[in-house]
Amino acid sequence: MPSVLIADDHAMMRTGLRHYLEQDRSIDPIAETGSGEETLQQLRNGQWDLVILDINMPDRSGIDILRHIRAGHPNTRVLVMSGFSEKQYAINVLRAGAFGYLAKDQAPEEFMRAVHTVLAGRRFVSATLSEMLVSALDEPTDQPLHAGLSQREFQILCKLAGPRENESRHQRRPDGVRAAQRPGPVAVPWGDTDTLQRWAPAAGSTRAA
Repeated sequence: MPSVLIADDHAMMRTGLRHYLEQDRSIDPIAETGSGEETLQQLRNGQWDLVILDINMPDRSGIDILRHIRAGHPNTRVLVMSGFSEKQYAINVLRAGAFGYLAKDQAPEEFMRAVHTVLAGRRFVSATLSEMLVSALDEPTDQPLHAGLSQREFQILCKLAGPRENESRHQRRPDGVRAAQRPGPVAVPWGDTDTLQRWAPAAGSTRAA
């Protein structure tokens, strides 16, 4: 039977997804991870047929994890789930090697359809994404700015728009002044920070579930 690994940092989401998977007697075993490092460790420990991956993990970008799986575990398929809509990220996620992309607000039946489609070796495209792709053929310029990014540029955008609340990244000097390791300037294909924050859905202090 196929094995499924659920990689999401929200315990309630993992519990819900696991519940639906366990109703399907054709899937076993099922395991959970709550961070990027735990996910990679599970992959090192054994073979998984499918990883259900949150795009925005707390300690490592979902895109980084996806690339690791594609490079080191070619027989493992990845279904990416996210609080972001298909219009925002789906195309770049599929380009990066995912077998499917599903928004977290979809019905359980759609989730299970995506799981079985990917386990069968086929790419999963939702009705919403399919319609968007067809529309893009008629209006090639009417698309989100990030849809034209390279995979590397998209990866940088995800990191810039990712969570800021992880205090473990900061260190405090003896005098109480906080010092943080900050990356150097990154070239983004749009003019300024204001533009980036309008187009990066999680920019600032919030992140999607």
